[in-house]
Amino acid sequence: MRMTAGTLAVVLFLVMLYLFFGNPQLSFKDNPATVSCGSVAGAGWPSDEWLDTANVHHVTDTLPSSGVASEAVPGILRDCDQRRTTFVGFMALLAVPTVLLGALAVWLPRKGGPAEPKVRKEFTSD
Repeated sequence: MRMTAGTLAVVLFLVMLYLFFGNPQLSFKDNPATVSCGSVAGAGWPSDEWLDTANVHHVTDTLPSSGVASEAVPGILRDCDQRRTTFVGFMALLAVPTVLLGALAVWLPRKGGPAEPKVRKEFTSD
Protein backbone atom coordinates (compact mmCIF):
# COMPACT_ATOMS: atom_id res chain seq x y z
CA MET A 1 0.00 0.00 0.00
CA ARG A 2 2.85 2.36 0.85
CA MET A 3 4.59 1.85 -2.49
CA THR A 4 1.33 2.24 -4.41
CA ALA A 5 0.48 5.49 -2.62
CA GLY A 6 3.96 6.85 -3.28
CA THR A 7 3.86 5.91 -6.95
CA LEU A 8 0.43 7.48 -7.44
CA ALA A 9 1.58 10.64 -5.65
CA VAL A 10 4.58 10.94 -7.97
CA VAL A 11 2.44 10.36 -11.09
CA LEU A 12 -0.11 12.97 -10.00
CA PHE A 13 2.69 15.42 -9.22
CA LEU A 14 4.15 14.90 -12.71
CA VAL A 15 0.72 15.58 -14.23
CA MET A 16 0.56 18.79 -12.19
CA LEU A 17 3.98 19.82 -13.51
CA TYR A 18 2.81 19.17 -17.07
CA LEU A 19 -0.27 21.33 -16.48
CA PHE A 20 1.93 24.11 -15.07
CA PHE A 21 4.66 24.10 -17.73
CA GLY A 22 2.81 22.62 -20.74
CA ASN A 23 1.73 24.80 -23.65
CA PRO A 24 -1.86 24.07 -24.66
CA GLN A 25 -2.60 23.90 -28.38
CA LEU A 26 -5.88 25.24 -29.71
CA SER A 27 -7.36 24.48 -33.10
CA PHE A 28 -10.67 25.77 -34.36
CA LYS A 29 -13.04 23.98 -36.71
CA ASP A 30 -13.75 27.08 -38.79
CA ASN A 31 -10.06 28.00 -39.08
CA PRO A 32 -7.30 25.52 -39.95
CA ALA A 33 -4.66 27.46 -38.02
CA THR A 34 -3.38 26.09 -34.72
CA VAL A 35 -2.66 28.46 -31.85
CA SER A 36 0.04 27.70 -29.31
CA CYS A 37 -0.96 29.22 -25.99
CA GLY A 38 1.55 30.09 -23.34
CA SER A 39 1.88 27.91 -20.27
CA VAL A 40 0.59 28.87 -16.86
CA ALA A 41 4.19 29.46 -15.76
CA GLY A 42 4.93 31.56 -18.84
CA ALA A 43 1.84 33.73 -18.58
CA GLY A 44 2.44 34.63 -14.95
CA TRP A 45 0.17 36.93 -12.99
CA PRO A 46 -1.94 39.43 -14.95
CA SER A 47 0.35 42.39 -15.36
CA ASP A 48 1.21 44.98 -17.99
CA GLU A 49 4.84 43.86 -18.09
CA TRP A 50 3.76 40.44 -19.43
CA LEU A 51 1.94 42.01 -22.39
CA ASP A 52 3.49 42.66 -25.76
CA THR A 53 4.33 46.16 -27.02
CA ALA A 54 0.79 46.78 -28.26
CA ASN A 55 -0.66 45.58 -24.90
CA VAL A 56 -2.80 43.09 -26.81
CA HIS A 57 -1.80 39.62 -25.60
CA HIS A 58 0.67 37.76 -23.46
CA VAL A 59 4.07 37.39 -25.04
CA THR A 60 3.89 33.62 -24.60
CA ASP A 61 0.82 33.19 -26.84
CA THR A 62 1.85 32.36 -30.41
CA LEU A 63 -0.66 33.19 -33.11
CA PRO A 64 -0.16 31.96 -36.68
CA SER A 65 1.31 34.57 -39.00
CA SER A 66 -1.45 34.18 -41.57
CA GLY A 67 -4.97 32.88 -41.83
CA VAL A 68 -6.37 34.58 -38.73
CA ALA A 69 -8.74 37.50 -39.12
CA SER A 70 -7.89 40.46 -36.90
CA GLU A 71 -11.37 40.45 -35.36
CA ALA A 72 -10.85 36.83 -34.28
CA VAL A 73 -7.66 37.56 -32.31
CA PRO A 74 -9.35 38.74 -29.07
CA GLY A 75 -11.53 35.61 -29.04
CA ILE A 76 -8.52 33.37 -29.58
CA LEU A 77 -6.58 35.08 -26.81
CA ARG A 78 -9.59 34.73 -24.50
CA ASP A 79 -9.67 31.02 -25.34
CA CYS A 80 -5.98 30.76 -24.40
CA ASP A 81 -6.68 32.45 -21.07
CA GLN A 82 -9.61 30.12 -20.45
CA ARG A 83 -7.45 27.08 -21.25
CA ARG A 84 -4.82 28.26 -18.77
CA THR A 85 -7.56 28.78 -16.18
CA THR A 86 -8.77 25.22 -16.82
CA PHE A 87 -5.22 23.93 -16.34
CA VAL A 88 -4.96 25.77 -13.00
CA GLY A 89 -8.31 24.30 -11.94
CA PHE A 90 -7.13 20.77 -12.73
CA MET A 91 -3.90 21.43 -10.83
CA ALA A 92 -5.93 22.51 -7.80
CA LEU A 93 -8.08 19.39 -8.04
CA LEU A 94 -5.01 17.16 -8.25
CA ALA A 95 -3.23 18.87 -5.35
CA VAL A 96 -5.43 17.33 -2.64
CA PRO A 97 -5.06 13.66 -3.64
CA THR A 98 -1.36 14.20 -4.38
CA VAL A 99 -0.71 15.50 -0.88
CA LEU A 100 -2.86 12.83 0.77
CA LEU A 101 -1.19 10.00 -1.15
CA GLY A 102 2.24 11.45 -0.42
CA ALA A 103 1.40 11.64 3.29
CA LEU A 104 0.19 8.03 3.23
CA ALA A 105 3.40 6.94 1.55
CA VAL A 106 5.48 8.61 4.22
CA TRP A 107 3.48 7.70 7.33
CA LEU A 108 2.17 4.22 6.60
CA PRO A 109 4.12 1.48 8.32
CA ARG A 110 6.36 -0.69 6.21
CA LYS A 111 5.01 -3.98 4.92
CA GLY A 112 6.91 -6.13 7.43
CA GLY A 113 5.66 -4.11 10.37
CA PRO A 114 7.88 -2.52 12.96
CA ALA A 115 11.27 -4.09 13.28
CA GLU A 116 12.09 -6.03 16.42
CA PRO A 117 14.40 -4.09 18.70
CA LYS A 118 17.87 -5.50 18.82
CA VAL A 119 18.72 -6.78 22.26
CA ARG A 120 22.25 -6.33 23.33
CA LYS A 121 23.60 -9.42 25.03
CA GLU A 122 25.94 -8.85 27.85
CA PHE A 123 28.69 -11.37 28.34
CA THR A 124 29.69 -12.07 31.88
CA SER A 125 32.59 -14.11 32.97
CA ASP A 126 32.19 -16.48 35.89
